[in-house]
Amino acid sequence: MRTRKGYTLVEIIVAASILSAFMLSVFLMFRQLTTAYRVGEWKASRQKEVQILLAMLKEDLEKANSAYVIKMNGEASQISPEINVSINSLAFNQLESGSKKIESNGSNQPVAYFAIMKSAVEASAFSELTSGRWQGCSLVLTAGSLTYLRTGDYTRHSTFPVGLPGAVFTAPDSGVSVGGLFEPNNDNDAFNKINDVNNIAFFLVEDGDKRALRVVVECRLMQSNIPVSSISESTVAKLMRDTKVVSAGM
Repeated sequence: MRTRKGYTLVEIIVAASILSAFMLSVFLMFRQLTTAYRVGEWKASRQKEVQILLAMLKEDLEKANSAYVIKMNGEASQISPEINVSINSLAFNQLESGSKKIESNGSNQPVAYFAIMKSAVEASAFSELTSGRWQGCSLVLTAGSLTYLRTGDYTRHSTFPVGLPGAVFTAPDSGVSVGGLFEPNNDNDAFNKINDVNNIAFFLVEDGDKRALRVVVECRLMQSNIPVSSISESTVAKLMRDTKVVSAGM
């Protein structure tokens, strides 16, 4: 009687096939778990970053105003020009049901501009002129990055990361300078930038004489030019009574 030694070629091929299938399934499972972890981590990170930026934007929009001088009789006189919350017409929806939004591309796209100002106080027989204070705020979308800047430096405000659009006014005609009618306010300058932004939109919310702006930011995770995941965050900023929102070509 002959004793069998070793394995046949067919047995080896079958065993190798089973092992390969097992290893492939393990690899695919590992890759799925890794992708799920990366997507979850990305969502948590981006969501927090967007919430922080929107919280800053909301707080500043609620302070947005024009330039005023308080006269000796206590009345407030607006200084030319009227300074509004200017929003890119591509992203501004006058109705809550609107669908306009700015999609990210490779260029600098101005999104919104406004200013925060403390009124100046007119000189009197008993006191000298008290200068007002000025801060400029800007929001720009560039190649997937959303940049928010609040600064008392007018030169930086009007040039970074893109020039202030010619049809938009964020400072009084008297200018912003030390010792002037309005001085720069550098006490709480801020800069914030988030990546993977796909689009941003603004919606005007009106309720009687009350107005607010709803801002929606969507971020998207891409892999080999294919969308893998996305998050969307929003905030609502209540506007001051005299603050106007205008649609501007940028």
